[in-house]
Amino acid sequence: MTLDEAVSALRRNKTDKTAWETFYLETYPVVRIYIISLLKTFQLDPGSTAEDVVHEALVSFLERWPELRGRVDSGSAALAYLKVSCRNSLIDHYRHQRSAAQLLDFLTLKFREAFETRTEAHRSLFLREIIELLPQECARLLTDYVTEDVSLAEIAERRGMTPAALYGRWYECIERARKILQRKVPDKRL
Repeated sequence: MTLDEAVSALRRNKTDKTAWETFYLETYPVVRIYIISLLKTFQLDPGSTAEDVVHEALVSFLERWPELRGRVDSGSAALAYLKVSCRNSLIDHYRHQRSAAQLLDFLTLKFREAFETRTEAHRSLFLREIIELLPQECARLLTDYVTEDVSLAEIAERRGMTPAALYGRWYECIERARKILQRKVPDKRL
């Protein structure tokens, strides 16, 4: 039985033990690797955190299945839901630790929140003056971030990239954008 078949079976019969077993066996390793990749990318010691976070998300999913089964209609929808649940748990877990600031930014920070009240002015400047001068891949990545109102974690998810792959590419693109901005705005300090 595939994950999609398991989800279909569970939508018909929420107590199908074989479907739940398949669901667990198919989702647990994928979501666990995703969480471990986040923790390693941001150099946080996972300890038992990854397993705990995934276990919590799976238990919550099982408990909430009666209300979720109308919305979760495929294996990919189930995985997306579990990844978001796990991201939310990580945010709660690491919120008060300074060592997790980059992880929390990756999971939650959206362009509109980065500039507070001047978001539109910065968006226009960023798109008009900087993004057009970047290589195409960087331009697409930064345009998605600026215009789509998504976090970097959501961009990675949409593109099917690991957090580590996107995080590395993101900072390479940001560094290129910073260099372009520095060339456009000369340093006026004395």
